[in-house]
Amino acid sequence: PPAPAYAAPAPVYPQQTKKPSGDKTLGVGAFFGLMLLFAIPVLGWIACLVFALVPANKNCKNFARAYLIIILIGIGALVGLYFLLTWLWGLVVDAIINFVSDVTGGLFNELDELRNIFDLFKNLDISGGGLDGLFGSDGLGGLDGLLSSLPSIPG
Repeated sequence: PPAPAYAAPAPVYPQQTKKPSGDKTLGVGAFFGLMLLFAIPVLGWIACLVFALVPANKNCKNFARAYLIIILIGIGALVGLYFLLTWLWGLVVDAIINFVSDVTGGLFNELDELRNIFDLFKNLDISGGGLDGLFGSDGLGGLDGLLSSLPSIPG
């Protein structure tokens, strides 16, 4: 018998190749451990930076880069919030000064010492030393000096 004009070609199967070790997927435990490590305030941030730049594992590197972006966004948001709240605090103190001045019929404008106290609170820096700017570093020394400088109100 004659040979058929068309014969199906033999199937070609793709060769199985091993993934490089850098493409090994990380498990849930590894991601959880990385999140715990990166949450440590200074040491974790340094580790996050190292993991974002050095490791051969792409999953670990991409996760560290994403976490680093989140840290930078958080720092930027905190800085912006600090300036916003500082500005709002100044507005609140100015509103209190204006209200008290209106209620007392201008008496408040004559008491310069009281205005200085409100200005002290308006410019109070609580970022590093707590209330040391108001109370002094030796306890209530700054407050005692502040109170002694107030004018006595005749009764």
